Amino acid sequence: MSLKRLLQPHSIAVFGGREAREVVRQCRRMEFAGDIWPVHPSADEVEGLR
Repeated sequence: MSLKRLLQPHSIAVFGGREAREVVRQCRRMEFAGDIWPVHPSADEVEGLR
């Protein structure tokens, strides 16, 4: 069984409020190349992402 999909994902979903914003910022700082799908309880976008 390969762990590549877990350790090198093509995309991630981030759930939550304030913590989600920080996760998105960190992914960008680390130059995550995949898609980031934020899911926020009340905002339409998180850090410019929908």
